[in-house]
Amino acid sequence: MLLAIIPARSGSKRIKNKNIRLLNKKPLMIHSLQLCKKSKIFNKIHLSTNSKKYARIAKKFGFEIDFLRNKKMAQDKTPLIDSIRDDLIKFKKKGDLIKEICIVSATSPLLKVKDILDAR
Repeated sequence: MLLAIIPARSGSKRIKNKNIRLLNKKPLMIHSLQLCKKSKIFNKIHLSTNSKKYARIAKKFGFEIDFLRNKKMAQDKTPLIDSIRDDLIKFKKKGDLIKEICIVSATSPLLKVKDILDAR
């Protein structure tokens, strides 16, 4: 399975709720989720978030949320690789066989489908 992970924790100190700030009338993280969907290469697109609010917003735009990050994996100083590793462990426990992952920033609305395809 090819998995896209879009990390979007709440709790930013510099720009409050930056992942859901509107850009062209859509929350910023939705641009990344839709880009991954539009690429048509991912078997699963996962919003890695600790926020129920972010999860509700993603669901409103048609994205399924498998699970939320736990608080320990959403701290200011928690390395991203640790939260991704935790997500992968949870997918493995669900029986998903992940062969490849692609991490797409929730705050990169200028990415194009070609950028994702070229990165493969």
